[in-house]
Amino acid sequence: MQPIGIQPAAQQQQEQQAAMQQQQAQRAQRQRAAMQQQQQTQQQEQAAMQAATQQHQQQMQRQRAAMQQQAAVAATVLQAGILDVHVVDGWRSNADIPLRRTIMVKIADLFLQHQRNATSKWLNHVLHVVKKMEHSLYRSAESRTAYADISTLWERVRAKALRVTRQVQ
Repeated sequence: MQPIGIQPAAQQQQEQQAAMQQQQAQRAQRQRAAMQQQQQTQQQEQAAMQAATQQHQQQMQRQRAAMQQQAAVAATVLQAGILDVHVVDGWRSNADIPLRRTIMVKIADLFLQHQRNATSKWLNHVLHVVKKMEHSLYRSAESRTAYADISTLWERVRAKALRVTRQVQ
C-alpha cells in the first residue's frame, strides 16, 4: 500500500498534462474572444466610416444642387434683362447696366438664402420680383454709391417689400 498523499508519478504526470491542456484551452478561448472583439470593433469602425462617407456625399450633393440652383437663377436673372431707364436723369445712365445686373444677382441670392427649399414655381416668381425690386431700388436711390452699397442691400429690399405690402393692403 502506498502512503496517503503520495501519488504514483504516472498519475501526477497525467494531472499536470490535464492542467496544461485546460490552461491551453482557456488561453485559446481568450484569444478567440479577443479576435472576435477585434473583428466586431473593425466592423463597427467600417460601418461608421461608410456612414460618415455617405453623409458627406449627401451633403456635397445638396451643396452642389443649391449652387446649381443659385447659378441657374443668376443666369436667368442676367438673361431676363434690365427694365429700361426711360429717362436718363442725374446719376442714372445706361452705363449702369453691368452694376444693375450685379445687384439683381445679389437680390436673387438674398431671396434664395432665405428660401432654401424653393419650388420651381416660386423660383419663376422670384425672377419677376427681383427685376421689379431692382428697378424700384435703382429709381429710388439718391446716388450710384447708395444704390451699389451691398452692405445695406437686404435692409433696402426689406423696406421696399414692406412699403409694397402696406400699399397692397
